Amino acid sequence: MEKKREFVVQKFKSFEEADKADKLMRKNMSMDERMNVMLKLRNFLLEFKYGTTEGFQRVYSVTKRKRG
Repeated sequence: MEKKREFVVQKFKSFEEADKADKLMRKNMSMDERMNVMLKLRNFLLEFKYGTTEGFQRVYSVTKRKRG
């Protein structure tokens, strides 16, 4: 089942009025909402640039073993 997206459209008389509305919206966002927007933009950029989203990073660690 597909998720339904909700779109909000606003009409402004000037660019200044639209900028004020954008700033107010971002100011009122919670930290989780801001993080979700940032992650969506990041994933969009990765798909656009590399053709896929980033998977798990490989982590290498080197340890010394005791001899004896």
